[in-house]
Amino acid sequence: MTIATKTKYQLETVWVPAGLGDAPAYALSLTNNTDQPLEGFTLCVSGPARIDPEATVEGGRLLTRLSNHSEFAPRRASFFARAKPGP
Repeated sequence: MTIATKTKYQLETVWVPAGLGDAPAYALSLTNNTDQPLEGFTLCVSGPARIDPEATVEGGRLLTRLSNHSEFAPRRASFFARAKPGP
């Protein structure tokens, strides 16, 4: 028997390749499932492509990039509060 448990944090990724006249997009969504705010952190990922240092990063900023490894931080000294329950 398997018992599903909810993780503290959930990271979802979406990759949309370049289309006709559209640039590629790589979206990362971090969800905080705890009762505590998340602050003073960075997020490191290794993905299917290199993040261009000149790319637009919404809600965060690219700190470092080494080949396909990238480190992100929130845009400002903010925190991620608990996710709001869905409908």
